[in-house]
Amino acid sequence: RKIGIPWDPDASTVAAISRLMHSPYDTVFREPMWIWLLKLTTTVYGEGVVETRLFSLFVSTLLVGVVYVFFRDVTGHRSLALLVALLTAIHPFLIDSASRGLRTELITLSLLGVCFFVFVPELSRRQRWLGLAAGTPFLLLTQFSGLAVALVAMGYGLIMRRIDWRMTATALV
Repeated sequence: RKIGIPWDPDASTVAAISRLMHSPYDTVFREPMWIWLLKLTTTVYGEGVVETRLFSLFVSTLLVGVVYVFFRDVTGHRSLALLVALLTAIHPFLIDSASRGLRTELITLSLLGVCFFVFVPELSRRQRWLGLAAGTPFLLLTQFSGLAVALVAMGYGLIMRRIDWRMTATALV
């Protein structure tokens, strides 16, 4: 997309909320993570359409790297991980979303973060606990409906004995 194309209503609403924020609790009715990160970005780089879209593009680029690491560590196959990362990088919907200033990539990044600490087999108990304790709130502050995915992933982790109920409780609290 070209920079001159108008924002989506969601992106312009989040930018307006971010611009009017005076405290971390000024996120009106929205999940705050995207707004907080956008506020941090615009505080450093300035406010505007270009800055918002560049932040979205940065998160999208970060997502491609995280997809690679996730699939490499879950499957143990670098070539498969590279293929999945390539497919993510060239996916038309994600390319379009990255240029529109939406939180789609941040939601996906958050979901992968929680799933990483459940599904990667080689992690220590401490790594899983810390990762879930940080990743679950990040996900819920990005999109609260991600709780359903987090619960399913943690249920799998409980059944497969990768995590115990204390890790799940800590992450959810």
